[in-house]
Amino acid sequence: MILMAEQETSYALSDLVKRRRSELRLSLRGLAEKCLDPDTKEQMIKHGVIDRMEKREPITPLQYRELRALAIGLQLPVRDIQDAAGEQFLGITTTDLDGDRRVRILTNRALSMSPEDLDRLVSIAESFPVRADDPDSPNDPT
Repeated sequence: MILMAEQETSYALSDLVKRRRSELRLSLRGLAEKCLDPDTKEQMIKHGVIDRMEKREPITPLQYRELRALAIGLQLPVRDIQDAAGEQFLGITTTDLDGDRRVRILTNRALSMSPEDLDRLVSIAESFPVRADDPDSPNDPT
């Protein structure tokens, strides 16, 4: 499910790249050299783009081939890179809800509610037992 972000500018991809490059102990050039297209082995991202990204400076949104190469360089699943890029470049947040239509409906409704109505919905949800034998359930008679 894709949700439109309603908050300030996101730097999800920039922050992910900076954190992961640090974890891998790579220089800007070192990471750029690892950002290769898996089919052509062409370097897809230059160190200057990584530097601007980490400094949260404007960059041209990356295309899928570049995201895939960045995922390879950062040793992360491409889905993680896509999700962060979607948030940063397009203002969307991707949520995996295991394909359950009911959960998506509740999520969409909850996102459009006022804080007061959302608090009421949370109170209602918390009043339902997760399962009959759950000792922490508010409806448990013990």
